[in-house]
Amino acid sequence: MEAEILLDVEEAKPDDLPEVEKRFRQWYAEGSEIRHGHPRFEYLQSLDKPFRFQVNFGQADPTRALQQLHARLFRYGVKVFVHFLH
Repeated sequence: MEAEILLDVEEAKPDDLPEVEKRFRQWYAEGSEIRHGHPRFEYLQSLDKPFRFQVNFGQADPTRALQQLHARLFRYGVKVFVHFLH
């Protein structure tokens, strides 16, 4: 399943933006890590605007993955918007 993810950083402090980007990348890296018996993400593509990405969840559970992303970014005032493509 593919989705376009927009991170709304309007309420985040400018000083926190590098940390937001770092935590998003860590979330993706953990989801795409090859582990025996665990489904993983297939790919990540940065899109034309900052904090906008296309993610292929592969066989991973998108609901759980998005909950984990929200948990990582909520404290910075970031809202996660998702548009499912398939």
